[in-house]
Amino acid sequence: MKRIICIELFEQHKKATFYTLRFQDEELSEFDKFFNKFDSQSDFDSEMDTIASWLEIIGREGVLERHFRPEGDKRVKAIPINLGKKLRLYCFRIDDIFLLIGGGGIKHVRRFQDDSDLEEMVRIVRKAGNKLLRYYDQGKIKKEQNNTLSGKLTFTIDL
Repeated sequence: MKRIICIELFEQHKKATFYTLRFQDEELSEFDKFFNKFDSQSDFDSEMDTIASWLEIIGREGVLERHFRPEGDKRVKAIPINLGKKLRLYCFRIDDIFLLIGGGGIKHVRRFQDDSDLEEMVRIVRKAGNKLLRYYDQGKIKKEQNNTLSGKLTFTIDL
């Protein structure tokens, strides 16, 4: 199935710029859906606080490899949560400045590949991020002096 993805500026920090992805036919980005779902559930207060803290650290220090947990791909990452916690937010590390934030969910299994919802979210983040990188390499997307991206930020991915 083909879907149109829009890459949208989410937040700009001193050393990092966060983008999120939204399907063109949907109102909310994948991160907004994640946030809306879990921010109101008190069971996940500490995990949501941890995610917010890590995003602040990443914004302050940059999108550095050490700030993430690898998730089966050299660029797909998860915001690190303390051992034993179940909430996952999946991202695509573009470089030391740019981070594409996707969505996530509750990880009830050992590997995200064993949960169809988490596997789908990782697939979406991976495909959108890889296409963004390909367009960047081809010059269809450019890095601006103010550390934002410009160009073809809406495109189709195969799911």
